[in-house]
Amino acid sequence: MKTLKEVVSVIKKTDCYENLRVGWSRSMPILTKDESGVLIDNYFTYADSISNGSVSSPIAVFGVYTDEEKTAYNNMFPKDERKSFSMDVSTIDHLAVSEAYDRFKELFPEVRECTYKECTDEQKALVKEYVSCLETFSGPIIWKFYQELFPSFFEWANSL
Repeated sequence: MKTLKEVVSVIKKTDCYENLRVGWSRSMPILTKDESGVLIDNYFTYADSISNGSVSSPIAVFGVYTDEEKTAYNNMFPKDERKSFSMDVSTIDHLAVSEAYDRFKELFPEVRECTYKECTDEQKALVKEYVSCLETFSGPIIWKFYQELFPSFFEWANSL
């Protein structure tokens, strides 16, 4: 089973690495399948500034065949389509965010192993907790981007 750190580190071995720039944040990997059923770890990048309470719409979206250490796709959004969103940082529960992120990292290997497969009741519960953790530490703006960009994963998770 691959850890979150191991999966994310594969980006550096692909041309998707160009999307990891100073001042840009990277999403967590979200699994989808290509037309042949091969798993892709999908990401997006965005600009954020916690200090002034703003976050941009996605700048780039890309996918990595992690097991093969190859690029699946790599796309930039046109600059004229990018938007900035305000967020109220005073309402962020930093402890809840930190705990959700830590639990997400802990659940990641097991959820990755069962994604798009027949799941036991225990695995189904872990997937639901995993998605809840992702939503908690992402916040409402970024959470919306996850759902819009990678709906197949969330449809699968919600079907459990």
